Amino acid sequence: MQEDVHIEQKRHLIRSLILLVYLVAQIYFALHHEAWRDESQAWVLARNSSFAEILSLCASEGHPCLWFFILKFCQMLGVSFYALSGVSISIMTVCAALFLWKSPFSLFSAVCVLLSPLFFYYNPVICRVYAPLLLLIVLLCLYWPQRSSRPITYGVLTALLLQSHVLVAGLGIGCILERILYGKPRRDRKALIGISLPIVSLVCMILELRQTGSTETFRHVSLSGILAQFDWRTALRNAASVGRQLAPSRFLSNILLVLWLGMAAAFCVALFRSRPFSKETWGHGIVSVCAFSVYFGVILFVRKAEHTQMACVFLMLLLFFLWARDSFQTEGETKPGKTGSGWLAGVSPMEALFVLSCLIMIPKSAWLDPMADVNGPYSGSLEAVRIIEENAPAEAVVALHNDYLSTTIVSYLYESEKRYLLWDIDNGCEYTIHKWGRPNRYSFAPGQLYEAIREQLPNAQAVYYVEGSGKLHSSAYASEQMVPAGGNSVPNTWAEYYQIYRVD
Repeated sequence: MQEDVHIEQKRHLIRSLILLVYLVAQIYFALHHEAWRDESQAWVLARNSSFAEILSLCASEGHPCLWFFILKFCQMLGVSFYALSGVSISIMTVCAALFLWKSPFSLFSAVCVLLSPLFFYYNPVICRVYAPLLLLIVLLCLYWPQRSSRPITYGVLTALLLQSHVLVAGLGIGCILERILYGKPRRDRKALIGISLPIVSLVCMILELRQTGSTETFRHVSLSGILAQFDWRTALRNAASVGRQLAPSRFLSNILLVLWLGMAAAFCVALFRSRPFSKETWGHGIVSVCAFSVYFGVILFVRKAEHTQMACVFLMLLLFFLWARDSFQTEGETKPGKTGSGWLAGVSPMEALFVLSCLIMIPKSAWLDPMADVNGPYSGSLEAVRIIEENAPAEAVVALHNDYLSTTIVSYLYESEKRYLLWDIDNGCEYTIHKWGRPNRYSFAPGQLYEAIREQLPNAQAVYYVEGSGKLHSSAYASEQMVPAGGNSVPNTWAEYYQIYRVD
């Protein structure tokens, strides 16, 4: 007994050290990370919109309200935009702790997963919607065996998941179907509440994404539109984009595909050996099929996995698939294929293939991309903000051209002690949010911008014009009354460049 206690204390210490190293690494990369427009867009929207207004803007953003509400609460608590990565790092550290202490995987497997794109750099340091999504999936895994005994908690988690991202809507729908088919009898009040919550959340998600007034949302994807422009070559390229976003080379992305197909084959073998099928097996199958079907439905027909975090959702679904599969025993079957000892104790064939795919992804997620962020600016925004603050006096007007590229500058300038008036020259008003699909109120020909600024700001004494673009160049809109004050001079990762002019 005493020896068992000593072993458990040693394991606890090892896990604690792993979590500490993980946290320190994420903080280090966050200190060298510069936010870019996809991070700042959500921050600006949450800052300048009420909770009701956020619900009306979800359609133009393409995902439900949970992330915007989290950012809104963080802002109410006084969190600065400079500490934005702290929000996702906090969420992911909790997620990593739960994974280390509560997951059924071996310690070696757990470390490999923590170094993969799931946990390392992309989701904690790049602060976007995906951190809470991963935490909710981990919590769902934990409560999967207790979904009948704790139906309300499980229902709340499923409801929150449905408000996180359209890519995991299938997982939420699968959880609802599994409970309808295999939940307790209808007279159980807790079970009814537990199934009602995610159903209401699903309806709300559909309503949020069907708001009018947007041209850039999933609500415009119709069956007739899909069939009219669908072709298999594009669909296959979209499917392959998942592996290409996660692997450091095209060759290794093909290896990833083989490993994931191997996982599917291993599952089919285990399923065949577990006959007669139990309700647990059928329930797990329903949830998994729904989760992957909706994910690939979006990836194949709507939008390919254009960045690593969208591709990471596939890994999150695989994680749920493995974790939930490992939490039950089918009739006549022990936990499938458990082998090994020590750090590899209890590794199933499916887990081994998943861990091997994580090992392939680690060079990109734990070294190449984080170090590229450390060694070069992620966007040009901080440099532009520095130039503005060095040149523009307190309470000057900063006129912004291209509101989409200006969200990060705006987010940093909100924190400035100089209290600038941020003016959206494209829409003739104080800058609030960039709304996808909204046409600008004004368009300018080269040379007309000076007159437009003076027309919109007739009484302004100090005006500085900032033009965002995807190329390093001198502005075609500047006139002789607009004196260069500075601009980006070093190429950056995401090609966000800004030219700053003093308007005389």
